[in-house]
Amino acid sequence: MKNAYNFLSLLLMTACANVAMPTGGPRDKTPPELISSIPSDNQRNYTGKSLELTFNEDIKLKDPKEEILIIPSLGKNTVFTVKKKKLIIEPELEWESNTTYSMNFRDGVQDITEGNPAENLRLAFSTGPTIDSLSVIGRVKDTFSEKIPSKITIALYQAATFDIFKNTLVYFTKSDIKGRFRLSNLKADKYFIYAFDDKTKDLIVDRKTKKFGYI
Repeated sequence: MKNAYNFLSLLLMTACANVAMPTGGPRDKTPPELISSIPSDNQRNYTGKSLELTFNEDIKLKDPKEEILIIPSLGKNTVFTVKKKKLIIEPELEWESNTTYSMNFRDGVQDITEGNPAENLRLAFSTGPTIDSLSVIGRVKDTFSEKIPSKITIALYQAATFDIFKNTLVYFTKSDIKGRFRLSNLKADKYFIYAFDDKTKDLIVDRKTKKFGYI
C-alpha cells in the first residue's frame, strides 16, 4: 500500500504542475510606436536607396505586400525585412525624381507579443523640394446589392489612353471595412479612377473573374 500511495501522490503532483502554469503577467495591449525613420516624415530631397523605421519594441509583419500601401508603387518585388525593432524596406524600382511618396501601414506592423498593430501609421517624403498635398477621398459599394465591400483596390491614372486591363498600377490604395478609402500626397492633376476586387492580389483587372467599376 505504501508504494501505491506514493505513486498516487506523484500523479496528483504532476497534474497540479500542469494546471498551475505561470500566466506571464498582464497582456500587452500597447501597440508599437514609431520612434524614428529614414527618411523622416515630410522630408524633402530624399536620395537614400532604402527606408528604415525604428519602433519602441520588437515588431513583426503581417502580409506587408498587402497591408503596407505605398504610392506611387515601389514594385511588387519590394523587400520588407524586420530586425528586432527595425523595419527595412528595399524598393524594387528606383525613386522617381521630384515625386512625393505616401505610405500607409494599416495593420502591417505589429508587436510580437499580442499582434497589436501600430495605430494610424503613415509616412510621406519627397525626392524633390516639395511635398504634394492633393488627396482623393471616397467610398465604394456594390451597385447591385448595396453592400459595402472591404479591401477593394482603388486606383488612379492620368492618361486617357490608360488600359485598366493591361497597364500597371501606380497610384492605388484599398478600402477599409466600411468601404472608405483615401489617397494622399498626390500631384495636382486630372485623374481617372477605378476600383476592382483583387482577390488574386496580382493588381490586374480581369473582366471575366473580377468585379470592377470606373469613372
